[in-house]
Amino acid sequence: MRFLAHEYLRVVLVNTNRSSSKLVSVSQGTLNEALAHPREIFKPVIFFSAFAFLMVHNHPNGAPSPFEADLRLTRRILAASKVLQLQLIDHVIIGSPAPGRNSYFSFKEEGLFRKAWRAVVLDPDEPSNGVLEDRSIKPLSCPN
Repeated sequence: MRFLAHEYLRVVLVNTNRSSSKLVSVSQGTLNEALAHPREIFKPVIFFSAFAFLMVHNHPNGAPSPFEADLRLTRRILAASKVLQLQLIDHVIIGSPAPGRNSYFSFKEEGLFRKAWRAVVLDPDEPSNGVLEDRSIKPLSCPN
């Protein structure tokens, strides 16, 4: 994917044996953005009855570091996957090899999934400051 001229978002479907069963292209974007709504990401996961899934997309500029939009999308998909009881294994961004950096970025390897999975409430629209953060439970007030 690192040789593609535009951003592409693909979903790797995983079966119960934890092996990949299918690769599905979800979105073809522009030079710097692949627009994807959660419903397009979950459609193949549900249609093919996948046990779990990975999101993979490329950055044509070669830098695999996530942008704010990547962080927001990951938070949304994590929150929705919890509701749907589907496991998002990882979100990987493919870039180009360069001295002093990996050619990919893994949200799981960077520890950004750990806190988000433990969180009870995620606000996918809140700015992340570069991390997926825990959210505290806010008490609900009931009118008497």
